[in-house]
Amino acid sequence: MGSLFVSVQWVNQGVHESTSTVRFPWWHLVIALLVALACAGAGRLVARAFPSPEPSASPERNAHLGLADGELAAWARATGSRPLGATGLVLTAAVVALLPFTGPLAVSALLVGGVLCLGFARVYVTVGRQGLTVTPGRLPWPRIRVPLEAMTGASHREIDAFGDFGGWGYRIRPGASGVILRSGATLFVRRAGGRDFAVTVDDAATAAALLNTLIARRKAH
Repeated sequence: MGSLFVSVQWVNQGVHESTSTVRFPWWHLVIALLVALACAGAGRLVARAFPSPEPSASPERNAHLGLADGELAAWARATGSRPLGATGLVLTAAVVALLPFTGPLAVSALLVGGVLCLGFARVYVTVGRQGLTVTPGRLPWPRIRVPLEAMTGASHREIDAFGDFGGWGYRIRPGASGVILRSGATLFVRRAGGRDFAVTVDDAATAAALLNTLIARRKAH
C-alpha cells in the first residue's frame, strides 16, 4: 500500500494544469507486488529468528454431546474481526479518493482488496449433519465446507492469531489452515488426511462436541 501511494504521488508530480493526461503505468503495480514480496520475505526471516509461542493449552479432543438415537441437533454462530473490517473500509475509501487520479487497474486492485476484507470481516459458522460450513457474511459464496465423512475428530482451544497463524484472514500454515479473525476460542477439525482446519468462534467447545457426536454416530451406522 505504501508503494502504491508513493507511485500515485510520483505520477502526479509536476502536474499544474489538467490531470486528465495523468496515467498510472502498469509496471508500478509490479513494483508494489515486489515490495510486498520483499516485506513478506523479511517477515518470514524475522519469524524464523524467534521461537513460536507454545499454545496456551493443548487441544481438547473427544468431547461429545449426549444426543439420543434419532435426535437431531445443529449449532450456528457469527464471528467477526474489527481490524479486518477497518482495513476493508480504508481500502474502499482509497478507491474513492484515488479514482480521479489513477487508472482503472490500480483502482480495481484496491477495490478487490477492500471487498475481500469486508466480505470476510464477519463470517457465519454452522455445524450440523452436513459437517462444518463457514460462510462470509450473508453471502452464499465463497463457502468453505468440511463434510462429516472428511473428518476424524474435532477439538477446541485458545489461540493467538499472530503467534499461531501469523495474522487475520484465511491462513495457511504447515499442517493446518483456517479462517482466523481474532485471538481466542477456536474450533479445530481434523481432516482425514491429517491436516487441521480452524475457525475462531465463540462457544467452540459446544461445536467440537457436536461434531464428535455426529462423527461417531456416522461411523456407527
